[in-house]
Amino acid sequence: VSEVRRGLRKAAEADAHGVLLYVDSPGGGVTDSDAIYQLVRDFRREHPEKDVLTLFGDVAASGGYYVGVAGERIFARRTTITGSI
Repeated sequence: VSEVRRGLRKAAEADAHGVLLYVDSPGGGVTDSDAIYQLVRDFRREHPEKDVLTLFGDVAASGGYYVGVAGERIFARRTTITGSI
């Protein structure tokens, strides 16, 4: 959670068009997943000029999927394994 928070702070200050949120996770704790989801949603609300896109890696399941839906759009490789909570 702290790493994502730091990354979003840097992205807010950077001269960038947006953020690519890379998710490669089989899930994890719901509390951490929810905290990251909220950080990304808040970032989007506070910086509407910056796009937030999600790229799923090998696995984006459960909490990983939850984090991913905070972005504007999800991209997945054809070999990505993903699923809902």
